Amino acid sequence: MSNPTSFPSVLITGGAGGLGVAMSKKLIAENCKVAITDIEKNKKNPALFYRCDIRKKRQIDHLYTWVIKNIGVPDVLILNAGVGIKEKLTEGDPEKWQKVMDVNLMGALRCLRAFVPQMLEKKKGHIIFISSVSANQPRTYGGIYSASKTALDVIADTLRMETLSFLHVTTISPGAADTGFLKINCQAKRM
Repeated sequence: MSNPTSFPSVLITGGAGGLGVAMSKKLIAENCKVAITDIEKNKKNPALFYRCDIRKKRQIDHLYTWVIKNIGVPDVLILNAGVGIKEKLTEGDPEKWQKVMDVNLMGALRCLRAFVPQMLEKKKGHIIFISSVSANQPRTYGGIYSASKTALDVIADTLRMETLSFLHVTTISPGAADTGFLKINCQAKRM
């Protein structure tokens, strides 16, 4: 927060989906300036919206410029974007696995690289990683998703060590939530 009377600015990746919408609405109700990014807009989310595929560096560059112009350097960065896949390792498609890693891990890293240096310059801010109870849990049909979330947890722990005196780093590991995420990923299994 820039001063005690101002409300924090928040950027949420994956903001058009279930948890992103819920977080946005709650933060807006608390008078925060909220911007979200996702690949599709959700009309139920009242936050400022910027379409961005976090797998693509050039789009992250444009997102950064848009965020700075519209809400300034975020006080809070919530790395919520994520995709899953339900496939056995012996039967699955490595190209689909790559997308999971590109969104869940590399997308978060791209956002960190874009926004955290400015947060460090301010010497304050909060980065929140939305991980999963699946991290560090081998699962039939879920190994790639679990691996991506395990890697994300290690990134969060590393960032915490690197920015200890200046930034807060939190990892939240939700279990199954009624957001449509499980439905979408179960349908993908049947395809």
